Amino acid sequence: MSDVGATDISGGTIASGIEFAETTNPIELDEILENPYYLAPPKISPKRPTAVWFDYDKRVKMYRTYYFMELFNTRYVQRSSALLGYGSSFWYTEGYGLNYYLVALIYRLFLNIGKFLVTFRFFRRFLANIVPQGRGPSSSVNKTGYYKIKFAGQSECGTMEAMSEVYGNVDAYASTAVMVAECAMLLAFEKDKLLKGGTTGNFAAPQGGVLTAAVAFGMKLVESLKTTGMTFKVNQL
Repeated sequence: MSDVGATDISGGTIASGIEFAETTNPIELDEILENPYYLAPPKISPKRPTAVWFDYDKRVKMYRTYYFMELFNTRYVQRSSALLGYGSSFWYTEGYGLNYYLVALIYRLFLNIGKFLVTFRFFRRFLANIVPQGRGPSSSVNKTGYYKIKFAGQSECGTMEAMSEVYGNVDAYASTAVMVAECAMLLAFEKDKLLKGGTTGNFAAPQGGVLTAAVAFGMKLVESLKTTGMTFKVNQL
């Protein structure tokens, strides 16, 4: 569940989305859209979670609706799950959290309209023109923005629930750059330890292949991100 403060549209994100839509084979695109395990090894085929469309989650006390980055984030998490062996019963989905029913309903309506319009080339060109590459949140927005992400988890038998929370005191756009920089620093100065799994709380990373951050850096990345102002909490419900 994501709750993001005031921000601005990233021209680079828009351009990437347009490029993805216009260059991907239609048949492959359908498979990507329908299969949250698209990036996982072929043998991984547990039950498929469905995207959040609109509901009220009592655990986080917010209305949940579709989050456009779910298409990419879920595939990324499921690859981590496959590489780290979370088990075939593990599944993950995400949504965007809003406090008020009417606001969530309007947001969902505009999202539906946007998803329809983006299928037309003229609208994609229009977006590219009004939000050019290189545009993003201003310095003031980066400093005053915030994000709160809540993860509600349940054990396979359903007897235990936990809530993990991640907070950032800067705009999510700026925080993404911080995460990339911290990963680069770990690769530059901790590579040997990471490969051996010798860093505190870190998994021994598999050799070769395309790794996700969770697999490559484990808890070492979490500890690094804490020093930048990010907060991580886990509580049993």
